[in-house]
Amino acid sequence: GGTYRSTMNSPAAGSLAALPVGGVSPSGDSRRPARRPGTRGHLRLLKGRAHADLAGRLIEAQEDERRRIAAELHDDLNQKLAVLAIELTRLDGQVGEERPEVHEQVRSLEELVTSLSEDVRRLSHRLHPASIQHVGLVASLRSLCAAFGRDRDFVLRSELPDLVRTPSPSVTLSLYRIAQEALQNVRKHARAQTVVVVLVETPDALRLSIRDDGKGFDAARAGREGGLGLLSLRERGRLLGGHLTIASSPDGGTEVAVSMPREPAP
Repeated sequence: GGTYRSTMNSPAAGSLAALPVGGVSPSGDSRRPARRPGTRGHLRLLKGRAHADLAGRLIEAQEDERRRIAAELHDDLNQKLAVLAIELTRLDGQVGEERPEVHEQVRSLEELVTSLSEDVRRLSHRLHPASIQHVGLVASLRSLCAAFGRDRDFVLRSELPDLVRTPSPSVTLSLYRIAQEALQNVRKHARAQTVVVVLVETPDALRLSIRDDGKGFDAARAGREGGLGLLSLRERGRLLGGHLTIASSPDGGTEVAVSMPREPAP
């Protein structure tokens, strides 16, 4: 904390360090460069743009990595689990009822492999829901809400009407990810009793909101500190020409609302 001040001896005349950088001050003192008007604001703007560009690149890289891992889980690991299940079934047939203790162990292993295969399938779907482009945004959001609705910690209500017009694939994926991340934040941090997810269609845009009655947080402070989670949510909207707001206060719940055009901004 506090203000840092640096005191330096003036360089000797004629040395390289004595040369003015950025012009001469209005007082004529060549040792102190003149401050260019708007420099700080311009630097803040550049910093903000660089930050946003980095966040956008990170989101794109994250989606690529999620897609790759999901494919490996589905095509490699799940296939191996399927082969293991087949071999266990054949082993169970060979053992038969002659050795009941081995028979029970094999059956137990079969159930474990089936459960593990289902867990891998769900994880692959969470990482990259390949079906989203086939079933559409609304069906995917309904499935997402149904999955989170099975959480016994809170009640989830949703208003997700069928759409008149289908949004672009990139907008569909972005809205799905925003809902997914917002609901995960509710599960991890909010301690909410009720969560409401609403999708509204207008002629030119889609508006999605996720609202909870949980403990909330200081949104202004969180915005200044720029946590990666909140930054990721905002950048997902911004990258496609949308606008995302996060309204929250301690003990006042939280609402994440995003308005996004049907087609991504050029």
